[in-house]
Amino acid sequence: MIREVRVDGSQLSARADNGATALPAVLAALEAAGLPVRAATVARPSLDDVYLRHAGRRFADADQHPGTPSQNGESR
Repeated sequence: MIREVRVDGSQLSARADNGATALPAVLAALEAAGLPVRAATVARPSLDDVYLRHAGRRFADADQHPGTPSQNGESR
């Protein structure tokens, strides 16, 4: 199942339950729609990506408490 499709210029990013299995069908659908693909990659999310998705903040910032200034001076 494909989730969270993002388009940024000529780059398309998407999340899939099993990217390696989904990729051939995605490539075929894009080709059938007249959208040729120059390159494709499958990447597993990093621990930081997973944490950010579920906690709403980066793992490195986890020890920061709400209201504590971050490294760039903004309040959290």
